[in-house]
Order: sequence, then structure tokens, then C-alpha cells
Amino acid sequence: KQWYQRRVRACSEDSDTSDAELDSDLEEETQIQYDRPRYKEDHKKARRRKKTALARPPAPDGGLLLDFVFGYRGYDARNNIHFTAQREIVYHVAALGVLYDCENHRQRFYNKHSDDILCLALHPMKDYAATGQVGKDPAIHVWDITKTATISILKGQHQRGVCSVDFSSDGKLLASVGLDDNHTIVIWGWRKGEKLASVRGNKARIFSIRWKTGSSESLVTVGVRHINFWTMKGASLTSKRGTFGSKGKACTMLCCCFSKSGHVTYSGAETGSVYVWEGSKLVSTVEAHKGAIHAMCALDKGYVTGGKVGTVCLWDENFETILKQYTLASFKTDNPMLDLNPAQAIRGIALGQGKIVVGTRSGNIF
Repeated sequence: KQWYQRRVRACSEDSDTSDAELDSDLEEETQIQYDRPRYKEDHKKARRRKKTALARPPAPDGGLLLDFVFGYRGYDARNNIHFTAQREIVYHVAALGVLYDCENHRQRFYNKHSDDILCLALHPMKDYAATGQVGKDPAIHVWDITKTATISILKGQHQRGVCSVDFSSDGKLLASVGLDDNHTIVIWGWRKGEKLASVRGNKARIFSIRWKTGSSESLVTVGVRHINFWTMKGASLTSKRGTFGSKGKACTMLCCCFSKSGHVTYSGAETGSVYVWEGSKLVSTVEAHKGAIHAMCALDKGYVTGGKVGTVCLWDENFETILKQYTLASFKTDNPMLDLNPAQAIRGIALGQGKIVVGTRSGNIF
């Protein structure tokens, strides 16, 4: 905790600080180190050097084929599970993009990454996915969901890893956030592999970047003790820091979504409240969960949020009334580990085909 508080003070030039008690999961997440003495890309180079120095017998003709993967990356990721146009669920674990067919209990895989995947976004048409990974020169892969084939690889702009990606509403642009000291934001013309704009994001950790509804010019980033509202004009990105004022206490924001018009922004806070923003000004807060809100998304009519204690809430179109509420503890499963830990923190949430899917911090999917 002392380390975290020192880090927050060091970031005071970018974000507001507070003496409020920190969410324990959030504190643990911010202390994860993505620097590595050797990345997997270094191992490949070392193996190539050894092959030239030492002659080896040929490898066996036989091999192993990946059939099924258990798990989901939720301990340091959020909003990274979605329904695809093919009625599958897409998410990631280790260095794999996973496509899960619930009806037939089968999986398909995108396996072209060289290191662990940290984030995932779904194209508005739900036929492409973008995934960002850990690495010395971390890559973002945009890939075809039907064929599990690579369309574009975006590199050369981030360090350590890519922690968040998002497609613009028209699907033509991709925004990404890196894990360098300045959490650099990059806007890509992903089909051509072009960097269109980049800017220092924030010295404090950024957890998520999202394009506003219907826009290819306006974005929002949320993170430790801040929320920033960005505007893109040509190759320039400018921001306004969210003004909390007297409507709510400044705290860490973990996720966000938008009204249909895009004029109102809703952000999920570590306190369990939803913060309501018009422009860059906070206008109200809504008590939603008993723990931090790590996942939220807009629906055709209303919104859905997921909380730290394993509660899912369906909201009306004005984000004022809870229409339905579910708890993961009420699910009956054959997994004894879930019985030992029923109140699992929700990190990803999506709705499709009349169903809600959630991913949890402990690596389970409901």
C-alpha cells in the first residue's frame, strides 16, 4: 500500500489524489510488473543462435494438437469477453484468442501471438477481433474470427505491453494504450497498419480506452484517480480531465460506456458507484454495487454492470433503476472451487442471444 501511495503522489501532475481506502484487487493489479529480463521474442533469437552452433537430429514426425483450453485472463484485464456474429464467445487466456461454441462445447483458437494477451476488442460488425500482448515491442493483432486468420499486425509504438484496445464506431480506426511510463495512446488505421496519431496518456495507470458512440473523433480513458476526455483532429489528440466538483469524490475509474447519442458518459468507479458525465463535467453519481465496478456495457435498451462481489445489474435506459439483478453465488455448478469462492469479482461482461456472459478475476466464465 505504501508503494501504491508513493506512485499516486508521483503521478499528481496527471491525476487527482485521495486518502480513501484502496480496493485490494486494484492495489494488487497496479503492482504487477510487465518488465521481463527476457521476453519470449528473445528466446526465439537465442534458439536460432543455438541451432547454428549445435547440430540437432530432426524433430519427430508426430505432435500434439490443441483441443481445449481452461481458464480466462481476468486478474489484470477487463471488458475482454464478447459474443461474436457466429454465436460464439470470444476471450483470451495465455497467448491464445479463444472462440467457444457453447452449444457444442467446442473451441477454436487464434494462436499467432508470441506472448501473453492482455486485452481484446470486438469490431462493430463482430467479425474481427483485436488483441494486444506483452512484449519488448508488443504487437496488436487484428484477426478474422471466422477464419482465425491474421489481417494486420500493428507494432513499433508501445513498450512492455498493450493494456487496452478499442475499435471506433465505424470500425475504421483502432485505439490502443501501452504499458510504458506515460501509457502512450496510439490511433491506428489498422487495415493499412498506419499510425495516425499518438500522445502521452497519463503517468498514472490507464485501465481502459473507449471510443464514444457514433464517433471517430472522441474517446475516453479511465484509470487511477482520473478520467480523461480526448478529441482527435488530424494527427493531434487533445484531452480534458474530468471535473469531479461537488457531485462526487475523485477516485479511480475502471471502465466506461456511453448513451446512444454519445453525449453522456458512464464510468464505473472503485467505490461501486456509476459516475455520470456530460462533456467532461460530473453531473451525478448512482450507487450501484458493494464493490468496485470493473465491467459495464451499453445495451439496445439500457445498460449492464458487473461488481466485485459477483453481482450483475441490468439497468433502465436512464441508468437510474435496476430492472434485474443476478448473483454468481446463486449459480449451481459441478465445480467445487466455485463453491469455495462464490463471490467472484466480475471483470468482463457482455450480452447476446438473450444471454449474459461474464468473466471473473479468478479465471472462470459464467
